[in-house]
Amino acid sequence: MALADERASLSRAIRSKYGEDEETEDVNDEGQSVAIIIRCPARGTSLRFLRVITLNRQRIATLGDVPWLQTNCQSVSELDLACNAFSDWQEVFGIFTAFPRLGFLNLTDNPLDDDPPESTTPRVHSELRTLILNKTNVQLKALDTLLSVLEGLQELHISMNGYNVIELEGEFPQVKRLHMNENPLVDINNLGNFFPQLEILVAHHVPVDHVTPHTFQQLQTLSISHCAINDWRAIEALGEFTSLNDVKLQGIPLTERHEEDKRRHLIIAALPNIARLNGSPITEDEREESVRQFIRFFSEEPLDAQPFIYKSLVKMHGTTSPLANVDMTPATHVTLWVVYEDLEPFEKRVSLKLTAAQLKREIAEEVVGLPPEKFDLIYVDLEDGKRYWSELMNSEIRQLFSYKMKDNDRLEIRRKIETRRNKMRHL
Repeated sequence: MALADERASLSRAIRSKYGEDEETEDVNDEGQSVAIIIRCPARGTSLRFLRVITLNRQRIATLGDVPWLQTNCQSVSELDLACNAFSDWQEVFGIFTAFPRLGFLNLTDNPLDDDPPESTTPRVHSELRTLILNKTNVQLKALDTLLSVLEGLQELHISMNGYNVIELEGEFPQVKRLHMNENPLVDINNLGNFFPQLEILVAHHVPVDHVTPHTFQQLQTLSISHCAINDWRAIEALGEFTSLNDVKLQGIPLTERHEEDKRRHLIIAALPNIARLNGSPITEDEREESVRQFIRFFSEEPLDAQPFIYKSLVKMHGTTSPLANVDMTPATHVTLWVVYEDLEPFEKRVSLKLTAAQLKREIAEEVVGLPPEKFDLIYVDLEDGKRYWSELMNSEIRQLFSYKMKDNDRLEIRRKIETRRNKMRHL
């Protein structure tokens, strides 16, 4: 049993993957015992220079030799332990003791659904900046305990944890970015009570039908694509946020009957306070055209279907006559399907002016929750719904229009499998 535990320990896994300097004893000419350190040339330099450790799907459940970790992993700042078997909170809290300089920790898909013992008093850790707890079923009591000791935490990921409601005991102003995709929450308006300094909220595939500004005084970016918004009053409420300037809002029932360009114009006209929509900046010309289209569209709708902002826009700009326009300009945006691991495929509107590197950074923030260098982005050209050809998007400067993308093509995200060469780069 002890052997099984050791094989499933973090210290053993690090030794196995990254190697270590072997230490043995010998006797000198004077009969004294001396320590001899044997370098392991196949594994590179000393583990003590290692900064990034990635150990996914290794069935790791314990830390193992904590003193060894403290001695040999002093420089580690990023630790990716996704898809392992950590379930004991004492072991999780011990990570912060074993890795005192840790700034990034990914525990995605570890079974952390039990509460910590009542007697648990974890030490305060102020170095950690990013914590990923996606698909862990972490309970709110455990989350409260974690947040109370992670004083430097700025970014928290709690997606796919089955939360129907979030009620925390504490207030955590250190958290600036919150990712909580695919939770069955119908109300997220209380989150500002627990995270009063929240600047970025990402909640895709969460069935909320409105978000109010009252508790989100500092919110600058709101991503709630594929939510349940089906009322123009909910859109207009987003215009009341004091700091909000960047909104991602795709796949909502309210606008699904319209073509993509029409959807964008209607949302832009209804939100005069925002500077970016669905990842693309809003120009003055686009806003002007959006207001015209909004007024023209709702002038033909029944009075009870006209949103409040329609009357404000008509008062400011006057009415417009229906026009028969034929737009021959090249497409500036396309709508692509994004496919990533266990996530349900979803639509993303993409500006063709972006470079491949810029798109990858957006995907890293909105979907993956990992640095761009940790995954590959593949463009898939579809013809009649079938794969025609595909291309790895690894250019730093190539713009998206050169890929000849079209609506309903696909972006595939693949987590990189670390090779020996990648290992050497960490050393």
